[in-house]
Amino acid sequence: MATAANVTARDAAKELLFRLALIHLEIAIVRADSAYAGKLVTWAKTYLDMVDSCGVR
Repeated sequence: MATAANVTARDAAKELLFRLALIHLEIAIVRADSAYAGKLVTWAKTYLDMVDSCGVR
């Protein structure tokens, strides 16, 4: 997925996860770096019913 230079990786991740959830309904766990913790993780749990598994830096 290519994005404009002014789009952060965290913002692009929402779009990517949404598209992934539409195509692959079987995905329930998402692994992400701890930099993605916070609002993105809450959003994924709320809207996509995905559980996070964040690593520690």
